[in-house]
Amino acid sequence: MHKIEGTTASQRESLKLIVSRGGAVPVSKWTTGSGRFTKMKALPPFCERIERRDAAQYPKRIRAVFEKNPRVSAVVAVADLRAARRVLRKELETSPIRNLKVKLELSADNYVDQHGPVPTQICYRCARRLDVADFPIHSLTCYACQ
Repeated sequence: MHKIEGTTASQRESLKLIVSRGGAVPVSKWTTGSGRFTKMKALPPFCERIERRDAAQYPKRIRAVFEKNPRVSAVVAVADLRAARRVLRKELETSPIRNLKVKLELSADNYVDQHGPVPTQICYRCARRLDVADFPIHSLTCYACQ
């Protein structure tokens, strides 16, 4: 994966997760571990921990999490949403998966065998068109390339 503005792939994935959840997540949902061995995950870039008492000075999307969950004492929120979206947009532009989606749209026609149409998919690595059955679930590469 390409490096974008000094962020790592795991930081971008964490950032993407928070942005997809509306830009703010309760701290209780941002943990790792189980039982008494839980710790707070590392904060991604452009994010910060916001306490309930400080929520008035932040945007409505952050205050809405507190209004929806009255027992939440703090949230992990994207403080600089513009910068976060800029990084995520650059990742999308440089991502090879975007090229794959374009390939899939261009070659979305299915071929027909004796039982009817068979859905196909193009392997990201070898660029061969194969049956969907030749791919592991949620994978972009075929079994032969893995």
